Amino acid sequence: MESSSIKLLSTTQVILSSGPDWKLWINQIRTLAECHQIWEYIDPDSENRPTKKAPTEPTIQMVKENAPADASITILNDDEYKTYERLTKQYTINEKAHNKHATALYAIQTKINESVVVALQYYYTGKPVCEWLQILRNAIAPSDQNRKLRVAAQYNRLLSPPRNQNIDVWMASFLLAYNAAKEEKLPDVSGDRAVHNFLHVVSTLQPEFTTYWKQKVQNALAKNKP
Repeated sequence: MESSSIKLLSTTQVILSSGPDWKLWINQIRTLAECHQIWEYIDPDSENRPTKKAPTEPTIQMVKENAPADASITILNDDEYKTYERLTKQYTINEKAHNKHATALYAIQTKINESVVVALQYYYTGKPVCEWLQILRNAIAPSDQNRKLRVAAQYNRLLSPPRNQNIDVWMASFLLAYNAAKEEKLPDVSGDRAVHNFLHVVSTLQPEFTTYWKQKVQNALAKNKP
């Protein structure tokens, strides 16, 4: 059964307050945007984000040249009326799609505002919502090197036995740090180093567990030797 501590860690909303928060935060926003099928419209890494303009409502003048501004459909002949009717139906479909798109963008806009500290909101205030993520990325997203250094520091900090900390919380934090280090391809977690690191830490907490798994690892390594 999942502990309440791990559950809390996995369900808490990520708040963007500084560079180190960027990766988890943007993943949170992307998940929601993809659910609403609008990620391509706000993707901060895209150089050519598409735009969706509001549809133009058809007018009598579109199907009958030189029709007066106050003309009604009664001046249309049968063919013109059919064309006007077709345009009207298409407009209704397009308007519905546009309203759905606008609602989705508003949902993302709300999510961003709710999960970004006020100090950072000044960067994008007054700008179109489709530009917000790119503005935030350019302002605070860490460089590749800085991110690697931060991830390595976080992982190595968790290699000390947890003191005055719930073991479930520590294990959840260790797993997050390990996955981040693995994604960055850090040498700290290459090969079986992470396994030995983990067993070394928990050896002070659960010796029997550690002894058993150390033997399992050694046996596995011995089998793989030429």
